[in-house]
Amino acid sequence: MKTLAIATMLLLLVLCEVAPAQTYGAVRDFSLASNPNGAWSYGSLTKYGAPLNLYTLTCTGLFGLPDGAWATQGCNTPYVLRNESNQPICFETICVPPNYLQLDIGNNGAGPFISVVRWTAPQSGTVTISGSVEGLDWDGPTNTDLRVIYNTNSTLLTIAVDSYESPISFRRRLAVSAGDTIDFAVNGKDGWNFDSTGLEVKIALLADSR
Repeated sequence: MKTLAIATMLLLLVLCEVAPAQTYGAVRDFSLASNPNGAWSYGSLTKYGAPLNLYTLTCTGLFGLPDGAWATQGCNTPYVLRNESNQPICFETICVPPNYLQLDIGNNGAGPFISVVRWTAPQSGTVTISGSVEGLDWDGPTNTDLRVIYNTNSTLLTIAVDSYESPISFRRRLAVSAGDTIDFAVNGKDGWNFDSTGLEVKIALLADSR
């Protein structure tokens, strides 16, 4: 009985240390209502470490995708676009799979740019990042990389994306403070050719309750 009581006390201590996990889904939470959108922001970088330039234009029906996109300058690239349907949506040489974001770096006359989905920690705690990235352009195929960047200057991982419809999974865990950022940044390797890249990511935040 004494052993059971000690085990129960230890379990209660563990439960008191942390609050239940909150989950954030880059695809599920995508919205055209505002940018930033809760913990998520959408924008572009001129180079790694530069300030994030938020996309200011919402585009609905772009390329036949009903969920719309955040973009700049006449709904041109760069942009972040969502397909939350249950089937692939294809246009030009690109197919966006179900429940994915499409990040396109584009040119727009002044680029190329680095297209970014940013998550900002609403409170301190430990996060688990899980997701996948894949090339969406069959013609190239896609030739980009995805960097997951902590607080704009610490690269957690880099994934080369140089194939079509071949998802690459990733997972990381780290401690964050309120206001810390995690960027999912897509950059091209050959200017702005064949740069359409699919991303789906979820972040679980186990908040420190102390």
